[in-house]
Amino acid sequence: MNEQEIERTRVFPAQAERVESGPIQFGKDWPGVFMRGDHALPSAMFLNSVFEMIERGEDPRADAMTYHQAKSIVALLASCDTRNHLQSQERDAA
Repeated sequence: MNEQEIERTRVFPAQAERVESGPIQFGKDWPGVFMRGDHALPSAMFLNSVFEMIERGEDPRADAMTYHQAKSIVALLASCDTRNHLQSQERDAA
């Protein structure tokens, strides 16, 4: 993704219900992850602080809260993996 693509905000019609952060799919396109601004901006600030810790030679894993927040961002990004969705559907059907 280049800088021009990142700066462009695509506007879609309003939805009947508020769209929360999480996996989202448009039609038959690949699923992706949507992060609401109230979730994305704090996540960006958090990730910047992790990079700053690393640059100072600190281990971000040493802080339990930092570790937990990092794992939750990874889980959000991985939530669009269709294999995860199919596995949970199989578990629900069993």
